Amino acid sequence: IHAIASQFDQVAVYRGVRRVGLTCWETDRLPAEMIKGCQSVERVIVPCVLNQETFAKPGIDTRLVPYPIVKTVQTMTEIPAIVALKSSHLILWTGTWQERKHPMGAVTAFLLACARNPQSAERATLDMKVGGTMAQTVAKHDIDMLRQSLNLPVAGRILVLGSKFSSEEMAWLHSKAA
Repeated sequence: IHAIASQFDQVAVYRGVRRVGLTCWETDRLPAEMIKGCQSVERVIVPCVLNQETFAKPGIDTRLVPYPIVKTVQTMTEIPAIVALKSSHLILWTGTWQERKHPMGAVTAFLLACARNPQSAERATLDMKVGGTMAQTVAKHDIDMLRQSLNLPVAGRILVLGSKFSSEEMAWLHSKAA
């Protein structure tokens, strides 16, 4: 079962079939519904040591099986909106604009770091790759609201990107990220 662990117990049970869950989690603690889901399978497979340690805290035994990373030789294509910024420090955040992914935590940390280090802030950009133009609109609004509430003396440069990128553009973006 490849899903968020809280969904493991929602998958039909077939007699004689072993139930193995494959999942990952981005934080250092699990919500109760994740623990309950893990208890409904015979084994939980996770891709990294952080997940092994996180799942072990509530007593969930896991097996570590890293996701394979296939490295291919690719040509890279620049993304003009990022090139135009001329940043020497590029910080990349990629994800869905959902509360559980906590993108506003990344934005808050970036803005506060810029306020503490104005000289570095002039050279840094937080590039946030979100899924689609609707998510891009929501993200920009949320960031603007946060900026207003924090009222920091240094703005911190944030670029929210919602368009779909080619493999060549993603390769370039990853090569430029700090």
